[in-house]
Amino acid sequence: MLAWIRRQLDKIGSPTLDWVQVEVTTHCNGSCIYCPNNVMRQSWANRHMPIELFCKLVPFLRYTDLVYLQGWGEPLLNNDLFEMLRICKDNGKRVGFTTNGMLFEEDTIRTLVDLNLDIIGISLAGTNAETHNRIRKGTDFNKVISHLETLGKIKAEKKTRGPGVHLAYLMLKSNFHELKEILSLAKRIGAEQIVASNQALIVDPKLSAEAIFNDTVRTDYYRDTLDEIRHKATLENIIFDYHGPGFDDDSLC
Repeated sequence: MLAWIRRQLDKIGSPTLDWVQVEVTTHCNGSCIYCPNNVMRQSWANRHMPIELFCKLVPFLRYTDLVYLQGWGEPLLNNDLFEMLRICKDNGKRVGFTTNGMLFEEDTIRTLVDLNLDIIGISLAGTNAETHNRIRKGTDFNKVISHLETLGKIKAEKKTRGPGVHLAYLMLKSNFHELKEILSLAKRIGAEQIVASNQALIVDPKLSAEAIFNDTVRTDYYRDTLDEIRHKATLENIIFDYHGPGFDDDSLC
């Protein structure tokens, strides 16, 4: 089947994609209150992608620029992650992944820097420990920030710019106000980009009240705040991308 798909792509002269996403694991060491991995824990299928299966995807890497090794799980739990990164780099691809940061310790950081990882995304749900830890249960805000500070020191030591740090901030009604502090945090840890996204998948109906797109009374407040942060980010040479507060805002601004 894979061979047939490849032939069809070759036949139509498939254009180069900006990036492709590959889920390398569905295991996670966190218990975020909004994640289906946690909410559906009793029926969730925990699997690691084996390196043999990943290698079958290698012929398709020619159709993309960036390979992003990310899904619902924590990529650093897959023991083959480093080999997957190496394969991508050997094929001339940019590569990145998003982590909750708990396993992002010094030895791991040094390995990733040596592998020339291009992007490391860090998931956040607040700009302080109390808020972040309440939402992203099983993770520790202070530990994650400490790991990012270690990354900065190692990059300085090795005189390298990579990997670039991207912050992935989940916007909820209860943590939205803390976005005003995200630029200060980004500057502190040397982040180049911030992506603020909606809670679009609501597995637990009780979380509907946290979705900002349900708060139609304050739509203008959300949109104005995001616009203001984007303007300030531009002045700091930080990229700030976000989805608007409503489902009609279907593209990154």
